[in-house]
This record gives sequence, structure tokens and C-alpha cells, in this order.
Amino acid sequence: MKVADASVLVIGAGVVGLMSAFALLKRGVSVSVLDAGAPGAGSSWAGGGIVCPVPPWNYGPVVEQTVRTSREQFDAWLPEIEALSGIDCEYHQSGLLLSGNPNQHDFVAMSATWRAQTSERAVMGQRQDFDAGLPHGDWPAVLLPDVPQIRNPRLIQALVASHRALGGDLCAHCPVERLVQQADGRISAWQKTTCLGVGERVVLAAGAWSDQILQASGLSPLGVSPMRGQMLLFHLPPDQAPKHITNTGEGYLIPRLDGHILAGSTIEDVGFDTAPTPSAADKIHQMAVSTWPRLQSAPIIQHWAGLRPGHGSDEPAVGHRHADWPGLWVNTGHFRNGLGMAPACAEHTAEALS
Repeated sequence: MKVADASVLVIGAGVVGLMSAFALLKRGVSVSVLDAGAPGAGSSWAGGGIVCPVPPWNYGPVVEQTVRTSREQFDAWLPEIEALSGIDCEYHQSGLLLSGNPNQHDFVAMSATWRAQTSERAVMGQRQDFDAGLPHGDWPAVLLPDVPQIRNPRLIQALVASHRALGGDLCAHCPVERLVQQADGRISAWQKTTCLGVGERVVLAAGAWSDQILQASGLSPLGVSPMRGQMLLFHLPPDQAPKHITNTGEGYLIPRLDGHILAGSTIEDVGFDTAPTPSAADKIHQMAVSTWPRLQSAPIIQHWAGLRPGHGSDEPAVGHRHADWPGLWVNTGHFRNGLGMAPACAEHTAEALS
């Protein structure tokens, strides 16, 4: 097979890896991307595409600022990505509605503290003030009207197409097991005895599998581990769907423009098991119906699971981590905020490596 040879070799074709490649290609850097499966088939496809931590007051200022910077990058990059690919990623401000019940004093207190400290536009009220279709209309709620969402499967398709349009190389179904630092300082990627690619520098963006690759390369791990998340997909006529992304503390609903509604999500420490389970489907279905009763009779279109790259910190692992390998850069461990932080982390990576 052909060995990928580039200035920068990116390991992982999820949204983090593909956006890092896009930012580098825009700077005229030659890039090859290797992925163990189909591009974006892991957590990037399985996620919901909310460009905001949920709830935002559970995360620190680094995550919040990174997501804010990512929104600016989305605004700057998406017109070009969509033009190169011909794919509408459905990036739009649907708003995020967060609510609790009258007994959840921590919801009111924490949201008030957060609203006093953030520049995010936020409106406090009751559920009925924002969406009459929600049950318990007099319960407290906060609307963040500027929060956007993106249709992540379309974003992945658009990034793959724009990557190739900009001259990038992409090898799907090329699982990298380990990295080797060569005598000339370049880094090669290997699957057993086969060299898959060589780069002057390498960006490790392999998500939940990043630590496996590091350890097989004789390097210390970052503390990244797989955390399974399961989702359900419903469909309603668009005028019967929630107006906003809606989170009640038990889960969330994400309404797409065409009436599809994503419901999730679980957090399960089950290793690399990606099998959906009936028990999770039942739990998510109960949450979805209690949040939006019209879903009681809505068909379940699909049920799936993905593996988020959990990290010991809410902050991702981005930058140099191994002094003896100056050409190795990591961009992983984004946990539940990969879509929200990917553009900012990609731009930071490209600035450092170009």
C-alpha cells in the first residue's frame, strides 16, 4: 500500500483531526490523515452537535472560552467548507433552554452565579415563557438564545470533501497501532509491520484510542479513556418539535430543522464496547417523553452509541506532551465538548505547527 508522506501526519479523522488538517491546509502545509475506520464514524458522528457545554456552569472558564472562540472559527470557516464541499452543515442558532424544578435550588443558584459572571446572553424565566409545549410551564428556566448547533454528520462529510479539495490526503480504514520516532527526527505510523505514513510532525487526534497508541509507542498516557454515550433519534413534523435545544438536567433534546429530534445521552464507563442497550433506550425514551410529551407517539428512527474521549480534566489535552518527541503534538480528550471546542483547538494546533 502507498505510504502517506507529509509535513504533518494527523492520526484520527474525527472532527478534531479533520479540523486540524483544514487549518493546516489553509496555511499551505501538506497534510495526510489516517483513521482506523470511516472518517468521523466515532464520537464525531454519534454526538449531538451542541456548540456549548451543557450546563455551562458545570465547566471551567477554559472550556467556556474555548467554545466561544470556536463559534468565531465556525463563523469564519463554514462558508468556505460548505462552498468547497457543496454541503449545508445546518449551523444555526437554535438557542439552549435549561430548566429545573422548583425543588432544585442549586439550578437557580448556580445559573444565577454563572449569569453574573459570563458574557453569554441569558434570559431567566419560566418554561412557559420560552416554549408553551413543555410540561410544568411554571418551573424555572434559563434561555441562552445565541447558542448554536451543527448537524455533525454533515459537518464530517463537508470536512472530508473540503480536505480533498484543498489537496489533503486521507486514508480511511488504516488503523495506527503505534508511532516510531525515526533517526532523522520524523515520526512514522505503523500497523503491525506495515508503515502507514511518515510525517515531519504528527498530530495525535485519535479520541478515545489516543492512550492506546501512546502506550504502544512506549510513551506515557494522557489519562484519556472511552466513555460510552447512547442516543435516540425521533421525528415529528417541524412545527411540533421543541423550539430550542432543551435540557432538564435529566437529558437533552436537540431539534433539527427537518423535524428530527436527537435525545440523549448516557455516560457509561464500559471500555470500548459500542453496543447500544435496551435499558439505555428505555431510560432515554422516558426522559424524552417527560420533557416533550408529543414524542410519546413519535417513531424512534435510530438508536446508537459512541465513545467519547473522557479525560481527567474538563480541559482537553492539546499541545506537546513528550519532551523527547518534539514533533509529536496531541489534540484529544475533549469528552462531551468535541464539536464545541474542535475549531479553536484546531486553530491553536495549526498556529503552532505551521
